[in-house]
Order: sequence, then C-alpha cells, then structure tokens
Amino acid sequence: MLFELFKDFAVQEFSVENPLFFERCQRAKLLTIRHLREEVLAIYETFIVPGAALQVNVGDSVVKQITLRILDEQIDRTIFDEAIVEVTEIMMRHSFPRFLRSRKRQSSKFTRLF
Repeated sequence: MLFELFKDFAVQEFSVENPLFFERCQRAKLLTIRHLREEVLAIYETFIVPGAALQVNVGDSVVKQITLRILDEQIDRTIFDEAIVEVTEIMMRHSFPRFLRSRKRQSSKFTRLF
C-alpha cells in the first residue's frame, strides 16, 4: 500500500516512470521463460529505448548493454538489473525523501485536527 502511495506521489512529481519501471521489472522476474521475452521487450520499449514514452534516466552504457543483450537474444531475468540499481538510487536519493517529508506533513496536519 505504501508503494501505491509513493507511485501516486511520483505522478505529482513527474517522476512516475521510476516506480513503474521498478515494479514492472520485479513482476517480470516472476514470469516463466516463455513469457519473459515478450515482457522484456515491452519494458524496453516503454522505459529504456531513447525517446520512450516513460524513459527512465539510466546511463548510456546501461542502455547499450541492455540493447546488445536483446539483439543477441540473451534475455533472462537479470537483463534490467543494472538499470534497476540506477533507478532505485534515483528514487532513494530524490523522490522517496520528498515523499516521506510530504507524508510527515500530511500526518501532522491530520493529528492537529484532533
């Protein structure tokens, strides 16, 4: 439930691509190999490819590494691991602390009512 609240906050902060990417990658790791390739390609097109609708901010070397693995048909559950690390770092350094501060402000406003 907290993650859902964080995603809502990220929408307001114009950074929803990060938690959405993280969530999709975690779900993809649970898929069977048969369904994994299709989901990896969908994640790649949505979040990784330059100009993607919800492009995440990961380094060029990570984008190249993922692209090469896809082109070489080396698709497995670890394909986005480096990108996940970078996106998680962005969330933990920037969005999540702001989210916690906003929750704290909301909580203190609520307690003052009583």
